[in-house]
Amino acid sequence: MNSDRNTIRKVKNMKIMIKYIIVSVFLLVQMLPLSAFAEERAGEVSISPMVGAYVFDNDQDIEKDVIGALGLGYNFTEHWATEFMASYGRFDHKYFNLNSCRCEEERITGWAMHMDMLYNFCPDKKLVPYVAAGFGGVMLDTGHMKNDDYTAANYGGGVKYFLNENMALRADARHIIDLEYGNNNAAFTVGMTFQFGGEEKVVPPPPPAPEVVPIEALKPAPVKEKITIDLKVQFDLDKAKVKPQYHENIKKLADFMKKYPDTDVELEGHTCKIGTAAYNMDLSIRRADAVKAYLVKHFGIDPARITTKGYGLTKPIADNSTRQGRIKNRRVYAIVSEEVIVEQPATMK
Repeated sequence: MNSDRNTIRKVKNMKIMIKYIIVSVFLLVQMLPLSAFAEERAGEVSISPMVGAYVFDNDQDIEKDVIGALGLGYNFTEHWATEFMASYGRFDHKYFNLNSCRCEEERITGWAMHMDMLYNFCPDKKLVPYVAAGFGGVMLDTGHMKNDDYTAANYGGGVKYFLNENMALRADARHIIDLEYGNNNAAFTVGMTFQFGGEEKVVPPPPPAPEVVPIEALKPAPVKEKITIDLKVQFDLDKAKVKPQYHENIKKLADFMKKYPDTDVELEGHTCKIGTAAYNMDLSIRRADAVKAYLVKHFGIDPARITTKGYGLTKPIADNSTRQGRIKNRRVYAIVSEEVIVEQPATMK
């Protein structure tokens, strides 16, 4: 009778815990921006606090109960990652006491730790399924038998739903196999994944319209043309800071303007589709202004010769549904406002 009451109590406690988790996650989602995309990036580190349930093999006479878990991961590539996962819980254990010659119960402490390899499907989507497998161990500290430890293998999978580029809801299920005694355990967890770092690949933008002429192709010549100069200046997400790798490109534009002192230039700022239209319009203007400030400060170009204009997200040159496309769209172009003499008709290299 007492055993039945204990089972009912544990089931109720588990249901209350799961409901609490669901409500907490729902409230958190309401507070977060949901307009961004997934960002499984090479080189990023992840932290995943999780809660759920751990289920033991019937032969172990240990009742299932709530566990807490924490995962620490590292992405080798967008698809492949490694993760160390540790979980902790307290469980009811039934055993036969030889001294009293009867079955007794005790509350035991359990740890499960494993190092896994993960493969992410569709790493640039909001919904990212994955599979996982690895090795580790289970440690049980009981009153009548200290440190009942065993080696275990596990396999399973789960899914991440990204709320923004660095935060995702996560659900995970694992089959845990006792390699010493043949027991079969299972773990089911839900929680959050927080991602840090990682690098975006800089993808050169395709030629826009009108026709783009690289600065290095411009030389004095008998042909007059009104031209567009591709600066190849790109920006990080939600940033308007000119990165060092683009300083040389801006210098080439400055050299060109010094060589043709009668020319003026208009700097066009652009963004990807993440965020509102109003916010992106302001961000695109700040990006164009940042390039203008660099020209004035470092090369002494008269600010009166430079105008800036923001187009926000209105003129994409690539698909905004992929990370590579969004990188291409975060850019600045230079439009020369006067006809100048160049060595030959403007062509792309």
